[in-house]
Amino acid sequence: MNIRIKTQNSTTGFTIPCTEKQIDKLCEVLGIPNNSQTVVTVDSVYG
Repeated sequence: MNIRIKTQNSTTGFTIPCTEKQIDKLCEVLGIPNNSQTVVTVDSVYG
């Protein structure tokens, strides 16, 4: 599955399944913490 995440400052993509290291890098790029307190919401799904 290909995922695209858009924030106010950037858009980035990754493929699931992925490694914890890839998730850590994604969070770094997006400027969000990679911990159990982080909440991410799906805004829309596209084909």
